[in-house]
Amino acid sequence: MRRILLLVAFFLSFSGAAHSDDTPRIMQMAIATGDLKLLEQCVAAGVPVNGFEEQLWPVKEERQWGSVALAVAWEQPRVVAWLLAHKADASAEIGHELTAWDLATEMKLPQVVKALPAPAPPRKPKTGLLATAPPKPDIHDRHAFLWPDLDLLPSELSPAHVRLLLDRGLDPLRMMGEPPLEANAFLKIADRGKPELLQALFDARPALKKEKTLWRKAVEQACRTPYAKPEIAAMLALPPDERRVAGVHAAALAVLLEMLSDNPHLAHTFISFNEADPPEETMKLIRLRMPRACVRSAASERPNKQTAWSHRKTGKPGDLIELKLLPRDGVYDYSVRWATGPVMAGGGTRGVLAMRHGHWIIIDSQGWDE
Repeated sequence: MRRILLLVAFFLSFSGAAHSDDTPRIMQMAIATGDLKLLEQCVAAGVPVNGFEEQLWPVKEERQWGSVALAVAWEQPRVVAWLLAHKADASAEIGHELTAWDLATEMKLPQVVKALPAPAPPRKPKTGLLATAPPKPDIHDRHAFLWPDLDLLPSELSPAHVRLLLDRGLDPLRMMGEPPLEANAFLKIADRGKPELLQALFDARPALKKEKTLWRKAVEQACRTPYAKPEIAAMLALPPDERRVAGVHAAALAVLLEMLSDNPHLAHTFISFNEADPPEETMKLIRLRMPRACVRSAASERPNKQTAWSHRKTGKPGDLIELKLLPRDGVYDYSVRWATGPVMAGGGTRGVLAMRHGHWIIIDSQGWDE
């Protein structure tokens, strides 16, 4: 993440744009709001008082908006004083040999200028920082604002930092991003591979111990190679669930059903399971995700129609979904096929479900189009 930021900062330095994310978001929140208590908690949690680790930014040409520079840019004199009292480096260059002292002079903040160390040897103030200073952040959506802190380097994210994020508005269950890269804080923290971070999450939000579906997804992440995280998988292990539905493990079937959703433009979805109508107990589970689901035998063909299936009684159109979950040597081969008609466009996904740490997880998958 820091390498990416370094490259971004390199290009921004030539475009004149400001880049405030040298400093973690939780510290930015403290600076922008003038919250000295939070600032103290940030430093206690391991956030560098300068906002970033100097050794991670060896190239001086990039603009490095650390804590002191941000406090000046956002006109927080009390924060500037606190940072200086706690040994923040006020002489750190923001880029192109400019410092917070130059910025405070350009902003006409005499009390701040007086508090900051003047350059040595003495020189006249330089201008040009004010026009490119990062704007004071909009923190109305605290979760979205704090989210980037989950991408800090492993050495930069501590359990105390995680607790601060949760205390200040990070929602562990709120999904961010677009599929297939969608995730929430629970999954992001589990994917860091540091058990102490996941434990901090559980300590702060005990209710997360009931989120077994999330546990399965986290175990699925933890079992991937070459980034396997056995310690995380062990933390999320459960006793195997041996309950069965329609001759298969109910937990394995639940994974398959998570792939289903109703087409909002159609009245029905016709379902087959292992090339037959699903038993009633299976249909009840399917209808929890797809209220308009019907058994396959309820469909009739509509030749030469855009949607080639319709309900035998209502005549309303629908799609066909063919589910397969077949046991093989302790695993399940699965497939989910969508079709709009007997010879019309469709596609699907197939793969293997295996038991790992008490969870049925996908260990192989591939999609296809028709």
